[in-house]
Amino acid sequence: NNHGHISRSDFRRAMYTASIKCTEDELCILEKKFMNVDGFNYLQFLKMLIDINKKLKKCSIKNKKINIVNDNISSKTIKEISNMTLNKLIIKIKTTVKRGRINLDQFLNQFDFSNHKVMSKDTLQRALDMAGIKLDSNELEILINEFESKTHPGQVEYHRFCNLIEGAFVTLGLDQNTYLDPNEYLTSYEGLSNYLTDEQRRAVDSALKKLRSKPNIGLDDLFKDYDKHRQGIVSKQEFLCALTVRKLNMLLSIYEVKCLAEAFSKDDRPNSFNYRAFMKTIDS
Repeated sequence: NNHGHISRSDFRRAMYTASIKCTEDELCILEKKFMNVDGFNYLQFLKMLIDINKKLKKCSIKNKKINIVNDNISSKTIKEISNMTLNKLIIKIKTTVKRGRINLDQFLNQFDFSNHKVMSKDTLQRALDMAGIKLDSNELEILINEFESKTHPGQVEYHRFCNLIEGAFVTLGLDQNTYLDPNEYLTSYEGLSNYLTDEQRRAVDSALKKLRSKPNIGLDDLFKDYDKHRQGIVSKQEFLCALTVRKLNMLLSIYEVKCLAEAFSKDDRPNSFNYRAFMKTIDS
């Protein structure tokens, strides 16, 4: 939970994905303005962009890009960073729903006394908290902004939210078979995994499948040797070294190794590798 912040690499990835071409100097200007010890303050960044958009609309200026850093940053950037953050939040909630076997629509419907498929923001927060879905104020704001009703001001269309979340729940059939273990269907990627592309996720899945095919691979002991402070974390270089010592690098492509390192890294420590989560995933 980064309280409205993302890493520098995630900010740059969002700019690249949104096809916003900035020079290195221009990116550094933005980072200097919005970076702090917690990372890139995307909420402050988005708020400034939205405020500028509103001012442009009031002046009846249409179809113009927001004039920040040589006119290179547009409202497309707002959507890209917002989508990145929303996707991370949705994955977090889906995981909680699947592990708790929560029928979210049925649960929230208990709080919809008028049966209009909407509820107030405070009611939604209270209901989610009672369901065991803990969100901080920033996460709740992201959720409310995404699902706020256009026809009922100040209300949230919780049924749209439930349809999106429970897609994963119903797909797994967990609502029909209470004997299924949802953990079997969850790959516990941590750190930057929420921002992996579909291609990167396929590469990670392929690499994990190959590693699972090798019995007694002996990586855990090597990682513990590297992990002097017993934090469950080693450097990416040590991760690669461990693969090489066990000759597991021969099983994987360079791209697969790179994607694994990305999937199990930590936002606050970009060069780190969460080997405990990695080994747990392999052993699952």
